[in-house]
Amino acid sequence: MIKDKEKALTVPLDNIDLSTIMCIKEERTILNGNMISYENHYYIPINDDGSDYIFYKGTKVEVWKDIFNSDIRIFKNNKIFNTRMIEGHRINPQKKEQRKIQDQKILERLLKEKDERLKARVKRS
Repeated sequence: MIKDKEKALTVPLDNIDLSTIMCIKEERTILNGNMISYENHYYIPINDDGSDYIFYKGTKVEVWKDIFNSDIRIFKNNKIFNTRMIEGHRINPQKKEQRKIQDQKILERLLKEKDERLKARVKRS
């Protein structure tokens, strides 16, 4: 009797790719150059033979990140496309933060100079 219950609780997973279920899914838009941006990397969709698959700029696609091996795939029109990461397009988070800080310092300096000019005008009047 226990064996019958065990059989009833199991579900056969024949021909099911678990990576299509166990993944993080997010929507992205195809950018210039037929690529998507995901987690500070750029990816190009590829066909099964490794050649680039072309989407129109602005096409909405679903990005699937495999939780087992972190592979990035694109799902569109009931088809899954593997991707190729573009080398040299990695944005270093530290440099990005430093750039923000530098931009903020420049903005503060410009605003201070503008205030000083306005004060000088008021004194002349």
